[in-house]
Amino acid sequence: MGMATPSGGVKKFVGRLGDLKTDGKPNSRADLYNKNGEKIQSRWYDANGKVTHNRDYKHGGKWPFPHDHEWTLNDNGEPSRGRDHLAVNPDFI
Repeated sequence: MGMATPSGGVKKFVGRLGDLKTDGKPNSRADLYNKNGEKIQSRWYDANGKVTHNRDYKHGGKWPFPHDHEWTLNDNGEPSRGRDHLAVNPDFI
């Protein structure tokens, strides 16, 4: 994953933070825009269609933007978002 545009493509959505699903098309990215046309989040999916990475561009709070969040699978095998606000990972395009 990363290093290039996702082979599964990029799908655009309009909505609010929290609207992107944790499952998506394998090896793809989902971009979320608000009703004003501003990109607010990107989400990457692995070969199994599970979320692996988020990039937040805009939301409430005092964190620097953009910032990234890593996702892992919890004990139940469900995706769980990391709490850390990470520097942008250039491997995710």
